[in-house]
Amino acid sequence: MDQETRKKYTQKIIEIAGRLQCDPSNLDAVINFETGGTYDVFVKNPLSGARGLIQVTNTTARSEFGVPDSLALSNANPDFNSYMDNVVYPYLAKYKPFRNKQELYMSVFYPAYRRVDPQTRFPADVAMMNPGIRVVQDYINFVDDRVDWKMALFPKAAPLLALLAAGAGIWWLSRS
Repeated sequence: MDQETRKKYTQKIIEIAGRLQCDPSNLDAVINFETGGTYDVFVKNPLSGARGLIQVTNTTARSEFGVPDSLALSNANPDFNSYMDNVVYPYLAKYKPFRNKQELYMSVFYPAYRRVDPQTRFPADVAMMNPGIRVVQDYINFVDDRVDWKMALFPKAAPLLALLAAGAGIWWLSRS
């Protein structure tokens, strides 16, 4: 994703997080995780019908948004800003306040577990559609570990990488 697009997404995430009174970095993290880093409103879980920035299921699309399925919801909100305003915000607003990231993350993934012990096991069908996620803490860890490493590492590590590259070049030249 180019810097300009990322900047626009970040601005919208900050805006919505402010309206939800939650930490924007946590909102960004859960959207990043749920979309596999694509921030695509049409991205679909291959094991279920869940789709979009917060992976809305077909059942939720019908009951909460009055549309036939998650694809119809994405079609009605085909760009990032529209989806954030018309899907993410209204869906999450009903769960606020978010006292911690578990409450936010679980509001997206499995709302009934917003305030349970982090070692609480998910039902078998939930775990089956989400490999590697057996307990609440697994989901929290997956979201927190899903930082786009290129965005996170290289801006901070650029001086170190330049120094290492220069050192490697000097070492290589000294070998001759």
